[in-house]
Parts: sequence; C-alpha cells; structure tokens
Amino acid sequence: MKYLVTCHSYVSVRRSIPPSWNAEYLHTGSVIGPLDTGTNQYFAACDTSYTMLGELINKEDVSFSPELDQYVTNKYKARSSLKSTQGVPFTICANNRVDWPFDQNEKLIAKPVCGTRSRNVVITKHGETLPDIGEDYVVEKYIDDRYQRISVDGYVCGEEIGIFMTYDNMYFSDNPTKFHYLGFPSVFHDNLKLNSRFVEVISELKRKTGCNNQIIDIEFFAVEGDFLVMEINPRISAFGPALYEKLTGVNPWVFMEGLKEGVVHKPAASLSTLPTAVIRYNYMYQPGDAVEIEHDEETFSIIGDGVNETFSLTYRFSPDSQPTCEIIEELDSQYPTNSLL
Repeated sequence: MKYLVTCHSYVSVRRSIPPSWNAEYLHTGSVIGPLDTGTNQYFAACDTSYTMLGELINKEDVSFSPELDQYVTNKYKARSSLKSTQGVPFTICANNRVDWPFDQNEKLIAKPVCGTRSRNVVITKHGETLPDIGEDYVVEKYIDDRYQRISVDGYVCGEEIGIFMTYDNMYFSDNPTKFHYLGFPSVFHDNLKLNSRFVEVISELKRKTGCNNQIIDIEFFAVEGDFLVMEINPRISAFGPALYEKLTGVNPWVFMEGLKEGVVHKPAASLSTLPTAVIRYNYMYQPGDAVEIEHDEETFSIIGDGVNETFSLTYRFSPDSQPTCEIIEELDSQYPTNSLL
C-alpha cells in the first residue's frame, strides 16, 4: 500500500494520485507509529508529514532524513551552518528586540526560527520590539520586492541532482507581501545559474545531512543575475502536484517512488515550448469539508477545511504555453474570486 501523508485535505492530492496505484490518503493527525515500511511506502506532502514520517520511519526509508529536517525546520541553523545559504544578511533575535548588526537603516523581515506557513512573519527595523511568540526570531535583510521570488522542486538521487519543476511566486503589486498566484514554470526555469545554485545548495545539504533519494524544494530570490536562498523545504510543493503531470509528463508521486528506488524518471528537459499553468490564491474561506469545483476543462478550484483557513486555490492549465501573466489576467476576468461561492 502507498500512503500520501499531509496536513492538507484529501482534495489537495486527489487529482494527482496515479490511477494504477493502490493508494490511501492519510492526514497527519491520524498517523500512528510504528509504520510498516516493509510492505508500505509513505510520501510526505507537507513539512509536518515529513518531520513525522522521518521520526517514525527512523531511516528505514532512505528518502526521509531527520538530519535534513533539523536543518530546514530551524531557519537560523540553515542560515548559520550552510555556506550556500548565506547570501542574505541575517542575525538571531533572542529577546524580541531587533539588534541589527549591519546597516541600521535597512528594511528587515523577522521569521520564527521554527515557523511554517509564513505565520508570525513581521516586517521590522532595527530597535523594534517583536511580539512574544514563545520562540526566537531569525531576522534577515528584506530583499526588495522588485526581485523575483522563485521556487524550485528539485531532487537528489544517488550522485545526481536536478530540477523537476520551477515556479514564480507572484504578489499583488499594491501589496508585495501578499500572494496573488504561482506561475509554472518559472521564467528562470532554464537558467543555468539557477540550476548551478540549486546543485550547490543540495550538494552541501547532502554532505551535511546525508539526505538522498528525495525531492527538496528551495525558494530563491533572483538578484542581479544571482540566486540567493530564501528558504528550504524537505518536500514537494504542497499545492503543485495537481498540475505536475500535465506540465512535466511525469506523475509527481511516481517520480518520488522512482527516487526511493534510485531511479530518475526524467521530466521534459526544457519547458520553453510546453504547457504553462497558474495557481491563484483566493482570500476567502468556506467552512466544511474541502471540495473541488470544476469551472471548465482547464480550470478548477479547491475550497473548504483542510485547504487553508485564510484562502482557497484556483488552478488553470494552458496547453499552449501561454505566458502566465496572460493566464492570470484571463482567470481574474473570467472567474473572479467573489464568484467562486
């Protein structure tokens, strides 16, 4: 049996489950150890499930690394211990008081050291007092909004490191810290420098933690021809799998199954002439079990409990390689957020 384990709803993974699989959805709240890795396979679809499975499986599955989890769940450890992540100036804030050791006029961003889902993230400056959240903050220089944010779902398999899918994190122009949509693939998908930087970070993580045979998601800032690490996640994008098979020709869970077995099912080498897609954030919430709403052949939404308590998502796929900026413009016009309920 194969188990897809996530803190999100079944609806968030339903479309991506291979028809040929004997698979079940498991919510993280219902996972009880010990786990039978002799006859079952487990796949993490969120940070929480990666941490949980790594602890319960205890290295019986090479695609889970508790050591990697320690690095990526502790933002200060990742910044201070990994040379490849130190392009963004940072410091620790241990008493809620921001004491910035660099240019004290710089705009800063404070993140909980072990936070997830952008919770308790604060725009701040030197000398300010941050809310008491019961843990330390890592404070970083705020990278100007004009620089593109990019996510890379890549992999390590034996000695091979590569990129499976990329996407651009797009924000509202009048609110540059609020997500508007994700655009697949990134405009930087075939950028050699991005690929080189990804390989550099994964290589260091592998040396430090022994991680292997898995997907790792890294978020980057594209700054003046270089790519600086924003954040590292030990799993595939939480919301991307519903689109990945259409975009790459390879089912993401089949891809991860291959990695567990030391096999890389190669996605398309270049997506410059292949499909594109967007995932739009809808800032609305509907209590009750999560449901999928199909709008047309290439557009659907998921909304309800287990998606997110502050937003829902709308997906649109374009088989004709339409630029994502055009896809989102048409989507916003044809299916505005206020029309979903």
